[in-house]
Amino acid sequence: MAELRTAVASTIPVFPTTDTAASEPPTGAGRTARWRSLTRHRLTRALAHRWPAGLALLVTADNWASPTLLGAYTLLVLPVGYLVIGTLRRQWGVPGNLRLQLAGLAGWSALALLAMLAGGTTGAWLVAFGWLAHAGWDLLHLRSRQVVPRAYAECCVVIDAVLGITIMLALLAG
Repeated sequence: MAELRTAVASTIPVFPTTDTAASEPPTGAGRTARWRSLTRHRLTRALAHRWPAGLALLVTADNWASPTLLGAYTLLVLPVGYLVIGTLRRQWGVPGNLRLQLAGLAGWSALALLAMLAGGTTGAWLVAFGWLAHAGWDLLHLRSRQVVPRAYAECCVVIDAVLGITIMLALLAG
């Protein structure tokens, strides 16, 4: 029986319990190779799990090289996307979902109108703020797992944050 326990115990991977232990492989015969294999697979799984963020960074790579200002009307794309996807996914039966999305539509429409009326640099700063605020909105949906798929919300968080930041960079540069 003791041999069986030893044989079973030797096949179970050892996971570190503290952050400092995460950088050091466990000791023992054959455990170093298993540790490397486990770490490599964990990294692969993490990268595969975060593909929407990677895709969003790829899509917005040119924004970092040449930041540009976006028109106030672009803020209207943000809530409309959620309404369309929520409709296709039949999410309006969940209490509060439709009300929240319509409030978002009203808020982003008001911000777009305010940015158009302000015009110039002030309007552009409002547009940048709107994109960054929508990144927070996306994060809310990413955490709640409602209305849109997680991959969409994750991708949208990154795109919206990059666009908001690069609009600000364009304003500061020019």
